[in-house]
Amino acid sequence: MAVVGLLFNMSNGLDPLYNDPQHQRDNYKALAERLEQEATAEDAIILDAPNQSQVFLYYYDGEAPVYLLPASGDYDQARQETEQIIEDYRRIYVLFYGQAEQDPLNVVESELIEGAYQVSDEWVGSVRFVRYTTPDELNAPQPVNVRFGEHITLERIAYNSDELRAGDVLQIQLNWQTDAVLEARYKVFLHLVNSEGQLVAQRDSEPGGGSAITPTWQPQQTVVDNHALVLPVDLPAGEYTLLVGLYDLSNPAARLTLEDGADALQLLTIRIQ
Repeated sequence: MAVVGLLFNMSNGLDPLYNDPQHQRDNYKALAERLEQEATAEDAIILDAPNQSQVFLYYYDGEAPVYLLPASGDYDQARQETEQIIEDYRRIYVLFYGQAEQDPLNVVESELIEGAYQVSDEWVGSVRFVRYTTPDELNAPQPVNVRFGEHITLERIAYNSDELRAGDVLQIQLNWQTDAVLEARYKVFLHLVNSEGQLVAQRDSEPGGGSAITPTWQPQQTVVDNHALVLPVDLPAGEYTLLVGLYDLSNPAARLTLEDGADALQLLTIRIQ
């Protein structure tokens, strides 16, 4: 296990951290065990707080290298290092803790949102655990130009492939635009359904992994929204339909409708080999 950008004495002073109720509550041990099972030498782990790294590394003994970012107050360096991690690795796991203090400019997450595809975002105690996949080559953008509700239009999409295997990751880029200022916050949903309409995989997220919430959209400006949808490892071969839509964050049952009254757009046919 490699540790990058981090030098400290592991032999002294860790027992209090190991036994501290706060860190037990944040469940670093479970996160470390999870990453030992899931992450490989082709993946990277990013931590954003020195004390956090000490506790995590007390438990962690996996193959994936661990980076502490930002390692200093040099945010240009942190931006460059994050870009390099995106280029060098297949998947990236980030443990955010005290992000407002450690990275007040949100440099690391902004680079990840722009340059990678968020797979999941969850809280484990006080730790925000986010998984990304680094980009494959996307096909040429395809026009869509479908309106959701009164103001939002899905202009175009690009994606890595419509022929995949079970366990693969579908990467898709959505380009949105509004013709008016939006008051409500909407979540984007991507649902993959089989020929019987049964849900087999899904992703729900605010645009830009939460960095481009809809009230911040400016009229006539394109919003780039990257998503990664992980396919189940036991997904049978066949054809599946990818649906996309938006719903009110405060009321998930309130979906924006299309001109034909549907509450989701049939976006793609995905073939599982």
